[in-house]
Amino acid sequence: MHAYVLPQADLHLGDAMATLKNVPVLTEDVGVDPLDGVFGNLGQSLLGQFRSYTIDFTQMQFIAGENTK
Repeated sequence: MHAYVLPQADLHLGDAMATLKNVPVLTEDVGVDPLDGVFGNLGQSLLGQFRSYTIDFTQMQFIAGENTK
């Protein structure tokens, strides 16, 4: 499967910012349902850049705390 690599992606989350490095970008569906309905996953490479974070399911918000840098 062909993919491009985005060397750096800066994400601005309210007043907070996180940087992801070497982000693979697929150019077509992977051919596996339900994965073709997923447009991206954010994991520890993002969350680990903050001292704290809150996922508020009632208000459907992600709130990032202070950066670890």
